[in-house]
Amino acid sequence: MKNYNEDVLLNMSSGLIVMDNKGILQTINPQAEKIIGRSKEDVIGKKHAEIWPLEKEFVRKLSHLSAEDNGLFKETKFHVGNIEKTLAITTTPLKDMQKKIKGKLAVINDLTEFNKLEMHVRRSDKLTALGRMAAGVAHEIKNPLTSMRLFVQMMSSRQGTDPKFWAEHSDILMNELDRLDKIVGDFVGFAKTPELKLEDVQLSELIDKVLRLINIQAQELKVLIDVMVDHSLIIKGDGQRLVQVLMNLILNAMQAMPQGKKDGRIILRAKELSNKMAEIEVIDNGAGITKENLDKLFTPFFTTKEKGTGLGLSIIHRLIEEHGGQIDVKSKLGVGTTFIITLPTPETRGIIPVDFTEKAVEIH
Repeated sequence: MKNYNEDVLLNMSSGLIVMDNKGILQTINPQAEKIIGRSKEDVIGKKHAEIWPLEKEFVRKLSHLSAEDNGLFKETKFHVGNIEKTLAITTTPLKDMQKKIKGKLAVINDLTEFNKLEMHVRRSDKLTALGRMAAGVAHEIKNPLTSMRLFVQMMSSRQGTDPKFWAEHSDILMNELDRLDKIVGDFVGFAKTPELKLEDVQLSELIDKVLRLINIQAQELKVLIDVMVDHSLIIKGDGQRLVQVLMNLILNAMQAMPQGKKDGRIILRAKELSNKMAEIEVIDNGAGITKENLDKLFTPFFTTKEKGTGLGLSIIHRLIEEHGGQIDVKSKLGVGTTFIITLPTPETRGIIPVDFTEKAVEIH
């Protein structure tokens, strides 16, 4: 059994370090020696803080173990001479037959080369996305320019023979100019890194503000909006930007309702998750989205709207990421679509009794 255990340690692809409750190293396998750049003769019988006095973050994550982070993946920087490595550490307790903790076991993996490869892939993806974006911008701008060029040519040829031509058709030129302005404005909004003013925001107040802004559009479409929100729920974010996010998602949901639909309904639902994040759902019973389009939904310049630029959801996606959150979507044709947003809550927020308020804003 001893030989078998030694064979396992020798052939592991991950580094393994065993320490007692005082942090003194008891066992280290060859892969761990390779990762940390030290032989077992140098480290066995010594305390981790004595072996790595300058690697305080590494020592802390190597030795720390609590009920909350038992077995969790922890990433840290580590230096071997002048070389900086990125290591992943997973720690678990070592217990005897009486379930008493006798020490700690740490599994270490070197992510340095993997992170470099990931960075190259991301850089390649960014260049590919930039090429697609440039093609999208060129395509979107070319269409109104073509219309404007044709209009100017017609105006020039009819200037002497049809003096009413400008008065009757000038709105075409203005519409195309407005379209160009919107394309450029949306592109700048997407490309520019948003400057966020992060503060504690009461989510129920933010949603009330959004409902006031979309009231007229909802009246026209006869949409029922249900709101289920915990009044104690506080999020960390830029209130104005989040109003923009929710308003655009709700407007998109209303526009997704089939023409003539009389029972259009949107549900806004929010709750706090166990990991100090808030979850907001925007649910509609509209036409739904095809699987093919669902995969492209946050891609710049992808749109199913006749006059859309395809940047609205891309901007929303970026704003949510800048807040430290994420946005997901699920949809079923003929049933509806759900956007799911997760956002951080203030770290220091205390526990407040839950008080859910349900209200329906019905538009006649």
